[in-house]
Amino acid sequence: MIGDNKFSIQHKEVEQVDCLYLRGYLDAHTAPVLESAITNIIGKGQNKILVNFSELDYISSAGLGVFMAFIEDVRDSGGDIKLADMKPKVFSVFDLLGFPVLFDIDKEEKTAMNKFQRGESFKPSGFHKNTGILGGIIIGEGSKSSQKITGTNNAQEKRKNIE
Repeated sequence: MIGDNKFSIQHKEVEQVDCLYLRGYLDAHTAPVLESAITNIIGKGQNKILVNFSELDYISSAGLGVFMAFIEDVRDSGGDIKLADMKPKVFSVFDLLGFPVLFDIDKEEKTAMNKFQRGESFKPSGFHKNTGILGGIIIGEGSKSSQKITGTNNAQEKRKNIE
């Protein structure tokens, strides 16, 4: 297990998918722990990452920024970062900032794992790859890189799948 009593990550590999289980509070102080975990996975040549949020109680913009910092490189290498098992208040932060149009967010880990096993790739809608702009909300300060996205409400279908 990586982390401290405020935030921790359990990492396990299941059927060639690296699964990260987040626990606690992911904020500007703890985001580097997640950043390091994902960097280590990518450094080993892995590109299928599933993040389970079932025990994550809080996420700040810095935590969100970690995912934005890595998603383009992971997808460019033929992989993906799939997110699963979010508590409603954690999902609402992702939803508010438009993440359901950028990331594959599933209600259950099993669904996300099955998508990896079937080779399904997520096609983000409305995201401009080279600029990182989907709208105008700034996230990710204090993390590997700051990105700009917009929170369009084009994610109604994703919301239905999570709620």
